[in-house]
Amino acid sequence: GPCGPNYHRSTDTFDTLERPAVERTGQAAVDALRYLVTTAEPRETNLTFLPFLSVQRIYATEAENAPR
Repeated sequence: GPCGPNYHRSTDTFDTLERPAVERTGQAAVDALRYLVTTAEPRETNLTFLPFLSVQRIYATEAENAPR
């Protein structure tokens, strides 16, 4: 794995992590967020009407639970 041989396995413990790899991964996340924060420009709000999606979900759930 990217941070050690046991990364995301049942044998994954703090002492098996490759600390330099964990640090690089964390630093990459911090750098990406810092880039986004410093280069972001305000945009016009684009509102989306979402109730239709909720209605579709309700009908889909009812159809799944309908007797066959």
